[in-house]
Amino acid sequence: MFNDVRPFTLTSKSMAFALYQAVNYIVANDISGAIVECGVAGGGSMMLAATTLLARDRRDRDLFLFDTFDWSFENPTYHDGFAGTPDRLARTPGSNTQPQGVGVNDVAARMATTGYPTRQIRLVRGMVQDTLAVTDTGDVAILRLDTDFYESTLCELETLYPRLVPGGVLILDDYGKLKGATAAADEYFAHCQDPPLLHRIETQGRIATKPTPRAPAT
Repeated sequence: MFNDVRPFTLTSKSMAFALYQAVNYIVANDISGAIVECGVAGGGSMMLAATTLLARDRRDRDLFLFDTFDWSFENPTYHDGFAGTPDRLARTPGSNTQPQGVGVNDVAARMATTGYPTRQIRLVRGMVQDTLAVTDTGDVAILRLDTDFYESTLCELETLYPRLVPGGVLILDDYGKLKGATAAADEYFAHCQDPPLLHRIETQGRIATKPTPRAPAT
């Protein structure tokens, strides 16, 4: 399945397998909600999510793909850049960060090739700082974040993590490789009442299930 989408994704095999497992997990445990990705690149990750759903005979889950679809992005802040030394990064596996913007029509066409119902697929074009708050995703079962930078990642967590249902899956593609995305997650969860356990996927990338909120103290 990964080989089918590999030409269309910048993510590593390990990161793709984490998403594959997450989709199977939400289906097996009947966790309701959409699958949402911020930072789509060529669309390969969401193609994988769609084909995994189809393999489980599921066609009724909404898929949201947020991206500029032209490789434009916010100005980096002092938080941003690579985590670790260039030599270390060159010797470790992980997702490609080379700029390879793909147009919205091309991504839509690629998603259509999966056979997943197009009425369930929503491509949302623009900066996430502008589009997330005005897009009703409903409940979210899988939240996959891959926009590299501090401001966009923090915005995604502030807007979308509250929509992630308890037991839903969070995937942070850039955690551990890009300083901005890592700092945004650390900052957000430092002030979260019920922070999740972020499990390392490889040198970069973290995955977690959202905890059930604790009952108020009596």
